[in-house]
Amino acid sequence: IADVGDILAERRKPSPFTPEQLKQVLFRAAERGSIKKLSGFRKGVHKLPDSVNDRAASFVANIANAELDIELVSMFDKIKIAFDYTRRDISKIDPVDGVGAIETPDFHYTVSVTQDPNDAVGYELTRMITNIKNLDIVESDAFNDLFFDMFSVLEFEFKSSIAVKDWIDDLEESGFRPNYDPRYTYCEFSFQNFDASIVITSHSVRFVHSQPEPPRQLVASLAQYRALVAKNDIKMLPLS
Repeated sequence: IADVGDILAERRKPSPFTPEQLKQVLFRAAERGSIKKLSGFRKGVHKLPDSVNDRAASFVANIANAELDIELVSMFDKIKIAFDYTRRDISKIDPVDGVGAIETPDFHYTVSVTQDPNDAVGYELTRMITNIKNLDIVESDAFNDLFFDMFSVLEFEFKSSIAVKDWIDDLEESGFRPNYDPRYTYCEFSFQNFDASIVITSHSVRFVHSQPEPPRQLVASLAQYRALVAKNDIKMLPLS
């Protein structure tokens, strides 16, 4: 009698994310620090925020433009050299309101600063690779050499919404006890021996690693995740 166990297991696997389902794939990293360490903070003139709010976030963004510009100038040269871009291929978007970018034919590199949502007197600086138009470049040596120790999060943004409550129910029925908030805006869980936590929101799935990894290694976590989902009999697809 033929062993059909592997075939049945394969059929139980969730369908892969298709380009039609995805809005974009991006890489993300964040670092945090004290607002008073930003070059635009003037001791004796500025006061540290006493709460997390939109006004404080705008203040932090405005006093951090110098840091963003220094980073963008540095990354502009590194990206141009790594991928042999010509002048017409690459452009630097100067920081405005705490956001700046470098645009290329293959991807955008974005850096932004805002108030740390968990610390009124802290800032959060976020680096991202977005608008990836050439997915093959993610596997290239140039891309991985340049960004090998920068990003710790691989994120998939979807065009359709994700039923977070259904995900929570499905995980709990499979024996997991995910973390989630009372409004079900996210849920977070992890697998044993898998070096990433999975964070699901209404429009994204994030693989959050404990430390920066080369981009191709971050992408490899998707295949590992699919195998673990099948093994743990979590049948539901990410989209509602």
